Amino acid sequence: MKQATKTDVTTQPNTRSAAVLTGKPEAGSEASSSEVRAASTVNLQQINQDGLISGAVGDPSAFVYGSQIHFLYRDISGLIWDSFYDPISNEGNLQQIAGPGGLNAAPAAAEGPSSYIYFDQTHIIYRAANGAIWDCYYVTHQSDWLLQQINLGGVSKGPAAVGNPSSFVYGLQTHVLYRAVDGTIWDSWYPGTGSQWSLQQINLSGATSAPAAAGDPSPLVYVDQTHIIYRDTGGTIWDSYYITDQLSWGLQQINLGGLTGGPAAAGDPSPFVYGIQIHVVYRAVDGTIWDSWYPGTGSQWLLQQITPLGILPNGLTGDFILAASDPLAFAYSDQTLHIVYRDSYGTLWNGYYDSASGQWVGQQLNVGGAAVGEPAAFLDSQAHVVYRDAYGYIWECTF
Repeated sequence: MKQATKTDVTTQPNTRSAAVLTGKPEAGSEASSSEVRAASTVNLQQINQDGLISGAVGDPSAFVYGSQIHFLYRDISGLIWDSFYDPISNEGNLQQIAGPGGLNAAPAAAEGPSSYIYFDQTHIIYRAANGAIWDCYYVTHQSDWLLQQINLGGVSKGPAAVGNPSSFVYGLQTHVLYRAVDGTIWDSWYPGTGSQWSLQQINLSGATSAPAAAGDPSPLVYVDQTHIIYRDTGGTIWDSYYITDQLSWGLQQINLGGLTGGPAAAGDPSPFVYGIQIHVVYRAVDGTIWDSWYPGTGSQWLLQQITPLGILPNGLTGDFILAASDPLAFAYSDQTLHIVYRDSYGTLWNGYYDSASGQWVGQQLNVGGAAVGEPAAFLDSQAHVVYRDAYGYIWECTF
C-alpha cells in the first residue's frame, strides 16, 4: 500500500498451554462444565512497539486482505494507524491512515476505527468529534487512497453520529450503520457500481417501529435477510430485518419475553451466523453471558447461558469468569463457536463450543498484561483475537 513506512512489528511470542474447561450443553438451558481436560496452545505477540509514546487509546480492529494482515487502532491524538504484515516481503509495515500527516485529508478520529472489504477496496471507517463519519479507502487497481464523508451532507444527509459506526456488505451493496443522539439508527448505503448513496432510518417509525437505541447497532446477514440488532434503554434487544424476496421489513424482540426469556442486556449484542443458525450473544447486568439462538427455518428460538462455565483451574472462581466487557462472538470453521470476553481483572476468556465433541470449553487467552476495552477478532487459517492493554500496546492471541 502507498506511503507505508517499514517498521518491525514487535513480536514477543509467549506460547503457553491454556487451561481448558469442558462441559456438555443442553439446548435451551444453561451451559455447564465440570472438569479440566487436555490443554491447547495459544500464541501471543505484541503488534505495536511504541506503547506509551503513540500507543492505542481506542479498541483495535483487524482484517485480512489477500495475503496481508492489518491491525488498526487510534492513538491519543486521534490519528488512525495501520500496522500490517506482508508475507511476501516478510516485513511489518506501519502507515498513518487519518489525521494530520496521514494518507489523506481525513480529520482526527474520536471513535473507531473499523473496516470492511468491498471487491478490491479496503475501507477504514471512523467517527470524528463533530459526529461526521469518514471512510478512508484504498482501491487496489488504482494504487490510491481515497476519502469520502458518509453523513452530514457528504454522500448522504444523515445526522451526526454518536458511538461507533458499523458496516457490512450485501451483494453489490455497502452499508454504514450508526446511532444518532436521539437514539435513531441510520443506514447510509451504496446500491452498487455507479449509483448514488441512499439513506434510510431504521427505527422510531422509520423502516420499523422499534424504539430508540441506547447502544450501537450490529449487522447480520442471513440468507436473503439483513438484520440490524441493538439494545434499548431498558436492556431489550431488538432486531429490525429486511427480507429481500418479500421487499419488506420485519421486527422482532429477542429477549425479555420476546423470542426468548433472556434477561436484560447491559451492553451491545454480538450476532453471528453458524450454518443455518442465528445467534445473538450478549452480557447481562450481573456479568453472565447469554445466547439467544435460532436453530433454522421453522424452528423456535432457544436460550442458553454461556457463562459462568464452572470451576476454573487453580481454584479461580467467581468474578474471574463473569464478564466485564461485551462479548465477541464468531464461528470458526464448521467445528467451533467462540465467545470471547474480558473479566474485571483484565483476563480474556474464550468460551467455545466444539461440535465434534459436543462440549463447551473454557480457555484463558492472555498472559501478563491485562486487557482493557473490547477485543476484536479476524479469521484466516487460524482464529486471531486482538486486544489493547492499559499501556497502549496491541496484542494478538492466535489459536
